[in-house]
Amino acid sequence: MATVQSTYPAGLRAGLAGMIANAETANVITRIAGGAIAFGQPCVRTGDRTCAIADEAYTAAGSESPGNAANTGTITDAPTVSGGVKAGRYTITMLDPATNAGQFVVEDPDGVSIGFGTVAVEFTGGGLTFTISDGSQDFVAGEQLYVDVSADVGSEVLGISVRDPSLDVSNNDAFAQYDSVPIMTMGVIWVTAGATVVAGDLVYWDDADSRYTDLATDFPVIVNGTHARFETGGADGDLVKIAIR
Repeated sequence: MATVQSTYPAGLRAGLAGMIANAETANVITRIAGGAIAFGQPCVRTGDRTCAIADEAYTAAGSESPGNAANTGTITDAPTVSGGVKAGRYTITMLDPATNAGQFVVEDPDGVSIGFGTVAVEFTGGGLTFTISDGSQDFVAGEQLYVDVSADVGSEVLGISVRDPSLDVSNNDAFAQYDSVPIMTMGVIWVTAGATVVAGDLVYWDDADSRYTDLATDFPVIVNGTHARFETGGADGDLVKIAIR
């Protein structure tokens, strides 16, 4: 007789991504998937009854300090944002003015320098791309311009998609477009960490890796006006619990 199984794990795995983790009070709603949504992913509202996966979308607005001299120059109204950008105010300070030119330094919202640039030449760094245009009057050393970056949630974050064990395994642990998606809006659920996280940390979503982190540069998981927190800690790739309360 053939052997069906000859080795056994020392213990059962604690859970799978998208499984409700314990028996404390939880609330689950349903919405229609606007596209593929894997188990254990944050969902945002896209219509009356539809949802999609949350993504890291940011917008940026450029402005000039009101203390600058008149007509010294302007910054791109809507700088381009890319990976690594931080939410908050970036400060650009003129260092070495020159006729129709001049050098400046850019500091991120934490006050960390992300590079130097030149007036009238496109600057790229720290997740931002913009150009400072020279005005009819040259800049003065110490004058400043700003880029304010904000997370563009786009739609209301509804909660986390709950695993459905009845779906065919060929779905790759995901709901297909037009499936009815159960979404946990309150409770504790298993998810996959995308970085080392600690119990009590605020929860963010890295859509590039489809995992959860405690990095404020990622997408904030805020449900019902409350920022979700890690219930347990772990390393990158570990199953951990997050709580929505």
